[in-house]
Amino acid sequence: MTEERNLDGKYVVFDNGFNGYPHHDPDVARDWINNPAAGPYRSNFHGIRFRYAPDFNMSSETVSFLDDWSVLLRFDQISHNFFHWMTKVNVAYLARHYEVNAFRNMPQFNSNISSLYKSFAHVLVFRRPATKWQEGYGNVAFGSQARVYYESDINKMISDKINAICFKAAIIPGSELSLGDGLNTSRRFREMAAKEQGIRVPESERNLITIFNQGHHRKILNLPTILDLIKSLSTSTNLSISVVEFSEKAGFMQQAMQMARTRILVATHGMVLLHSVFMEPGGVVIELDPYQFNYPLYMRIVPQYGHFYMRYEAPLKDTKIQGFNLSSEAFYTNFTFSECSKERRYGCIADRRDADIILDISAFTHIFRQALAVVF
Repeated sequence: MTEERNLDGKYVVFDNGFNGYPHHDPDVARDWINNPAAGPYRSNFHGIRFRYAPDFNMSSETVSFLDDWSVLLRFDQISHNFFHWMTKVNVAYLARHYEVNAFRNMPQFNSNISSLYKSFAHVLVFRRPATKWQEGYGNVAFGSQARVYYESDINKMISDKINAICFKAAIIPGSELSLGDGLNTSRRFREMAAKEQGIRVPESERNLITIFNQGHHRKILNLPTILDLIKSLSTSTNLSISVVEFSEKAGFMQQAMQMARTRILVATHGMVLLHSVFMEPGGVVIELDPYQFNYPLYMRIVPQYGHFYMRYEAPLKDTKIQGFNLSSEAFYTNFTFSECSKERRYGCIADRRDADIILDISAFTHIFRQALAVVF
């Protein structure tokens, strides 16, 4: 709505560009010249059309009015991929933190956050229903009192008698690939998860080394050998080894509680590294990457969750691109990572990302000993 008559009916295109791979930064220079769009960066909504408020009949029976705070979400990918879900849902949580609840009035960690921290009233998700993991994360981010509508529900809301949905206060989050703004809000998120969902265990039960075993690609080809190595290196500790392979059908609480008990997380590149949001601060996340794959997401995200980030990169001789022999660079032997990163060569990056690897015993021993040294 606008009070300016000259804006009535004007359509404003949102900025949904996707550039600067692999950092995906907004095009600040373009925005500076062309005037920033009215919507957030990468909202995945096409834009907005202004209506002149005095001419709009809010009492009309053709309008459905949603009171209180609402959030509208649209995604570039509607699969079970957790990262694509989090890039928006986490921004919605930040909006809830700073806007809906007013930062200066936020309770301290030991307060009863459940009764003091206001939920969104309505969440409109323009996609099919989420997986259990996505839904569970959303329950924490949106608030336990939020009512969530998926695309089929939204379509039912708009009928022959209702042709518009209006909001008292609506937030349209953009995408934020680094997933946060620092330790403060990530710790508060974890506190809410503990108080509202019970995602916490006593310190004596935080004794797991969790290793994610990827089922179809990004596999650790010598996993049995690595498990024996980790067991021998951690003999003097109270840590137990847990190998997990969660599918999109796995329950949210099952996965979250696994992380609540985890001190060290080991996984090849992928969304499973984001499970560390439910690890208590001071944990270690070890990302395992194939040859010349260096996508800088998790080295930015993990420290914001309060953990140590460590990275292992396999040499070419220990990297197996899907469909090719071990140590083969497929069609991309002469491409640098920078060349692979260009959008027209996305397949190059994807092949490297999805490769299986063998972990070098000596090199991994060095990294894992570092992980033990910061945990104990």
